[in-house]
Amino acid sequence: MEWLFSGKKDFQSVLLKVLIDQLTYGPVCNILFMSFAALVLEGRPVAKVVSKILSDYPGVQLNGWRLWPLAALINYRFVPLQFRVLFINLVALCWTTFLLLSSKRKQLVAIKASE
Repeated sequence: MEWLFSGKKDFQSVLLKVLIDQLTYGPVCNILFMSFAALVLEGRPVAKVVSKILSDYPGVQLNGWRLWPLAALINYRFVPLQFRVLFINLVALCWTTFLLLSSKRKQLVAIKASE
């Protein structure tokens, strides 16, 4: 983003960085993470992964848009360049934990419902 915006720090540039980030990086990362979790961690077949993504992705992305725009705004506006990766990685750790716990909770509910 810094390369695209040549180090511009005005608020309009920050908002444009957030918008680009949220329309490109966020959705792609959520789909990739959901695919990885379903394929590798849960051991689901590809057909089940596709159906899981089709059913769960809209909710995941909406939840992501509750967290990530604020995190990106803080990151681009207030965090010095040398600490931005660290800050976003800390937010990503929380986000990943949330996604994994949500997925596990849904699995437990499904197991209890089938018993």
